[in-house]
Amino acid sequence: MGFIELPEGQQVAPGETIQTQMTLWIYPAVKPELNVGRQWRIQEGGKLVAVGTIIKVLDSVA
Repeated sequence: MGFIELPEGQQVAPGETIQTQMTLWIYPAVKPELNVGRQWRIQEGGKLVAVGTIIKVLDSVA
């Protein structure tokens, strides 16, 4: 569905907070769901690895 890239060597431990960009491969399909303040589940396969909050939505650069 999408991906998040962290800088080389950066890790995020449980309880830490970061700001990063997330790229969605199916952006047009989920665009109506992307609202500032909405929480977003971040998963690796079926495993929940984080919960994010949308702070800004950038337009597609395609």
